[in-house]
Amino acid sequence: MTAAEEDTENYYLILGLDPSMDDWPTIKQVLISKQRIWSKKIATGSSSARESAERYLLLLEKMRKTLQDPSQRRAIAQDAAKILVKQKQGQIEELKELIKLKNKNQLDLEEIAALARATKLTEAEVKAQCTEIGIAIVSANDSYSHTSTTQKRPVLDASIAEDIRLKLKALGYGDLYRFLDLNAHSPSEILCAAATAISKEIQMKGLKDHTSDLRKDLAGHCLIIFCANEDKDKRERYDNTRAIEVLKSKLFSDLLEVLVAKNILNQLGVEKLLHKAKTYGVAREIALDYIHEYARKRKWVVITPQQNAQELKQCGFCNRLTASAATHCPKCGEALIQPCPVCTHPTPTQDPCCSKCGCNTGDAPLVHGLLRVGKEHISKGEYPEALSCFDRALGYWKNWQPLVDEKNRVARLQKERESAFDALGLLVRERKLEAAQDMLGKVRRKYGIAGTETTERQINTGMNAAQSAMKSAEKLAAAGRYEEAIANYTEALTHCSDYQPALRALAALPTPSPAALHVSITGTKARLQWTRIRTRGSVMYRVQRKANSLPTNHEDGIRVGEISSTTCDDAEIPPGIPWYYAVFALRNSIPSVEAATSGPHLRLVEATKVLAKAGDGQVTVQWQRPSGCRAVEVWRQPPSQANAPRKGQQVSVAGDTAIDLGLRNGTSYSYLVVACFADPQNPSNTLRTNGITITATPVAPPTPAEKRCPLCLKVLLIVVLITGVAWLLSAGGARLLSKLNFGDFFKVPVQHEVPVQHEVPVQRKVPVPYEVPVQRKVPVQRKVPVQRKVPVPYEFPVQRKFPVPYEFPVQRKVSSHYHIRPGGTVTDTGTGLMWKRCAEGKTWNGITCVGEAIAIPWNAAMPNGKQKSWPSFAGYSDWRVPTIRELRTLVHCSSGKPKRWNDNNQEYFCCNGKYERPTIDQVVFPDVIKEGWKSVFWSASATDSYMRAWSLHFYGGDDTWDHRSNAWQVRLVRVDRAQ
Repeated sequence: MTAAEEDTENYYLILGLDPSMDDWPTIKQVLISKQRIWSKKIATGSSSARESAERYLLLLEKMRKTLQDPSQRRAIAQDAAKILVKQKQGQIEELKELIKLKNKNQLDLEEIAALARATKLTEAEVKAQCTEIGIAIVSANDSYSHTSTTQKRPVLDASIAEDIRLKLKALGYGDLYRFLDLNAHSPSEILCAAATAISKEIQMKGLKDHTSDLRKDLAGHCLIIFCANEDKDKRERYDNTRAIEVLKSKLFSDLLEVLVAKNILNQLGVEKLLHKAKTYGVAREIALDYIHEYARKRKWVVITPQQNAQELKQCGFCNRLTASAATHCPKCGEALIQPCPVCTHPTPTQDPCCSKCGCNTGDAPLVHGLLRVGKEHISKGEYPEALSCFDRALGYWKNWQPLVDEKNRVARLQKERESAFDALGLLVRERKLEAAQDMLGKVRRKYGIAGTETTERQINTGMNAAQSAMKSAEKLAAAGRYEEAIANYTEALTHCSDYQPALRALAALPTPSPAALHVSITGTKARLQWTRIRTRGSVMYRVQRKANSLPTNHEDGIRVGEISSTTCDDAEIPPGIPWYYAVFALRNSIPSVEAATSGPHLRLVEATKVLAKAGDGQVTVQWQRPSGCRAVEVWRQPPSQANAPRKGQQVSVAGDTAIDLGLRNGTSYSYLVVACFADPQNPSNTLRTNGITITATPVAPPTPAEKRCPLCLKVLLIVVLITGVAWLLSAGGARLLSKLNFGDFFKVPVQHEVPVQHEVPVQRKVPVPYEVPVQRKVPVQRKVPVQRKVPVPYEFPVQRKFPVPYEFPVQRKVSSHYHIRPGGTVTDTGTGLMWKRCAEGKTWNGITCVGEAIAIPWNAAMPNGKQKSWPSFAGYSDWRVPTIRELRTLVHCSSGKPKRWNDNNQEYFCCNGKYERPTIDQVVFPDVIKEGWKSVFWSASATDSYMRAWSLHFYGGDDTWDHRSNAWQVRLVRVDRAQ
């Protein structure tokens, strides 16, 4: 920012106020007076005065509001004092340099006046500095004259130049390059693009104010000057006009008067003028021409210097000239030679471009300035503004590493701040304002204050309300009105749930304990009921369940639920384990000291996979023993006493098998399989289930003759005999008979058993168990024990009752509440939901999932947050994306220790303890792996944020909200109305 811009921004300097002035009534009168003066200038002043007056009148209301605030007023006054001190020091330094250049021991009054005009100091201040240096003040000297001719250069039309100058002055810019935020070295293409961007911005926003009109007009001048193809010297004319304006306004009108002595401008004075001209970007030739023209009019003698000002180095950042041997600018500290951002070739900062690759190194002040401003935005947490600065700078120097690094840092900080803002917003929504207040300070220190104002107001409002309620509660407690105090403590916690003073006060007033807990078990569900406590404030009841002993506190054991009513259902009671229940009362998270307890309770469960196999005069009963089962009893019952407990004849049991022998074939027998458990209240007693009844009928095997002589075998035997006799009667048969020795043949007496031996191959074709009666006649056969171990063939009809026998091993492994259906679907009998066993993208081949699952963003699965139509599958066309609650039902914690808690009326899940990953029945859903995106599935549930939605990670069984742009899997579901 230039000094002129600083002046226009400081209200004290605009109003001409002394920085020591801090009296608002006086300042208010100055504002009224200035308003009158500015209004008069609009009517009668010059064009430049009208421009300034209009601008200041637009700022008048803002000045009044700002200066009326004491803190802001004092801050502006301090800034004004600093600016004035800085200006005064610069003016005095310039005065000393000019006096040194004159190289005189005495100065006249005209020279004092010229020095005062050149430095904008008063004549008294100039005289004081001269006295301090030791310069005498004398009467005025006569002048000498000399003439010289100068070269005329093309310039802009006077009216156009005047219009540009006035509009630039009204906006506080020195030239069109500063207006475009570029420099004189920038290519015309970049200047033209910047002017076009300004025009489009004003047009798109529809800005109609005075400042926008001025900017729009200046952008039009820029387009004409820098983008005109038909008039190539437009830019040269503007540069010449700009140079002459600079010389007239800032250099030679007063500075020439100071440097001339006795109508002679010596070499040292000319060198000073050329030095100053180059600092303001004026070429040496133009400056010399103007000096000679000015001297000719004043009849001065100009002595051209021997030294060439071009040999001095000029800083490309601040335009300061310095000695050729210098390496850094004495004013701004920048290196005078810096590496090119493209090829790293050392390039002077005063050069417009790199001599090796042609990169526009002259844009260094602009690029470095944008980098600096972007860093300032980062420190304030204004990341979009910082990115805008970096993107603009990268438009000049592409791939410059410092800019790329800063841009990447902003992207990383944006992501981190977004996560921090989400966590902060969650704390505010949960009314945990003390934690939110602490986190807000950390967020502001790390990411700046931008975007945190609304959150700060919410926190302050809640904290003030909590403090007010706390004060009322303390007064009531001091008066002994404890019940009313509890209500106020509770009100304070409704505003701030983690307000420590209220929590400590409630902890000193313990919550009453519930009583009369009654537990009734029906099937797989336990219902708990208790008596409501009498107290003020909102009360919640937490139900805890623990195995083998009572819960000792409100966190001990497994949390069944946290509700406000006095009834709770526990639908997840593991069977065979003694369970104890405890109900604690919580008043604003403060638990009661005691609890209503009940237990032990035992859920009885029947044996599973009960199977009866019928044989010859026997029945084999098999089962799978449930968890916690002490023993299994098997009772054989007649049909008239079926399902009667412990009636009939008990069958001996070995392991998980019972064999009942000596039965009559063709008679049906009923068996009752009863599971026995130890009574948790009296371990010597036994608790028995009602039992499962199964029926089997022993069947005798068919006779061996029926199997050995079927009609087809008889026909085959006749054909073989006829064929053999015909061959024997042929010539070949006759030759064979002549060679046989029939005497030796008939001498073997054991050949009488050959017919029996010839039957052996035939018997092997019949199922082995049917030959058991025949084998008992042969002594050798009695030694074969293998025959008794062969499965009885009468099991085959039982096996044929199952339509899909190859799925038996799968069904024996899955959870009991899943019912696998053909075609790649499964029904959860507990929820009534039918699921596709494969994620979208994969197909079911009858055994497992094949192919590759597709990963899609949430908006593709739920366009506009609504369910879309999915292709038909397994004869159903109502498939959809499950909600997060439906998706949670698939989580299986093998440890039996799921961890749950309520959070903002949402249930969060994850598995606890040592458990198998992934947390899902891998037999039912074989396509889920434990790592990477293949364990994450989208749900149809959205969050409060439009950028997030709920997903479930089966790696740990936990659900969370993810960015909707993330690509996860989808598993479809439908309601099985047949259930």
